[in-house]
Amino acid sequence: MTRPHAILRAGFPYLKTIGMRRVVDQPVDIVVTTDLRVFVLCRNEGLDTGVVKIARLSWDDENLGDISSLGSGEGQFTWPAAMLLDADQNLVISDEALHRVTTITQDGQYVRQWGEHGRDEGQLDHPSGIAFDPYGNLYVVDTMNHRIRRVNADGTIETFAGVGRPGADGDGGPALEAELGHALSLAFDASGKLLVAHGSGRQGRVRGIDLATGVVETLAGSATRPPHKGDGGPARDAVLKRPVEITVDDATGDLYIAESRPVLRHWNIGACARCHTLPPD
Repeated sequence: MTRPHAILRAGFPYLKTIGMRRVVDQPVDIVVTTDLRVFVLCRNEGLDTGVVKIARLSWDDENLGDISSLGSGEGQFTWPAAMLLDADQNLVISDEALHRVTTITQDGQYVRQWGEHGRDEGQLDHPSGIAFDPYGNLYVVDTMNHRIRRVNADGTIETFAGVGRPGADGDGGPALEAELGHALSLAFDASGKLLVAHGSGRQGRVRGIDLATGVVETLAGSATRPPHKGDGGPARDAVLKRPVEITVDDATGDLYIAESRPVLRHWNIGACARCHTLPPD
C-alpha cells in the first residue's frame, strides 16, 4: 500500500502532523481556513450508532473542540462525504445518507441546505464530491443519479452534466448527453475546466468538462489494459481502479488521483498527462 514515507520519496517534503491526540476519528476530508484553523470531517461505521463530527484544531495542534453531531436535523449529518469552504468561510458539506448539501458556520450554526432524495431536478441520490467554480456556483456529484448538479449563486439547482445512466461514453459531445457513471470527486484546473472522477471496477475515468462549451473529454483512464498499468505513458492509456478522489496542484497544474486500491497516481496535465504511480512502500 502507499505509505507516508512513499509520499516523501516521491518529492513531497514533510511539514508537520496535526491531530495526534486522538481528537480526530476516521477523517474523510479536511479544510484549512484563511486564519489557519483546521477543520477535519470525521465519520465512523454505523449509520445509527456511529460518530459524526467536525474536529477543530489550530495550526499549532491545539484542540478547539468539535462541532455538529449525528442526526438528520438542521446542521446535523449522518454520512458526510466531502467538505469545503465557501466565499464567506462557511463550511459546505455533502451527506450521502441524507441526500443533501448543508452549509454551517465555523461554530456549527446552521445556514442553509439543498437537495432531497430523488432523481428529478433539485433532488440528489448519494451526493459526494463538491467544488466551487470562480463565479460562486457549487457543483455537486450526484453519484447514484450519475449526474453533476449545479447550485447557482441564487440557490437554484440544475443538472450540469450527465445523461443519468452508468458508463463512460460521450467524449466530444455535450456534457448533458455524456455518461458519468458512479462519479465521486470533482476538481477545477487552472483553466477553469471541471474535472470529474467516475467509473466502477476497472472502468475508471477522469473526464474534463469545458464550462464555456460544455464539451466533455477523457483526460485519464482506459479499459484496455490490466489495473495500474500505463506508468510512464499517456494517462488515457492507463487503467484506473475506481478513482475516489482527485485534486489539482495549483502551482504546477499536476493532477493527483486516489484509486479505491491503495494507489495514488500522478499526471502532469501540461505534458500530455504522463502517468506516474507513487511508490508502494
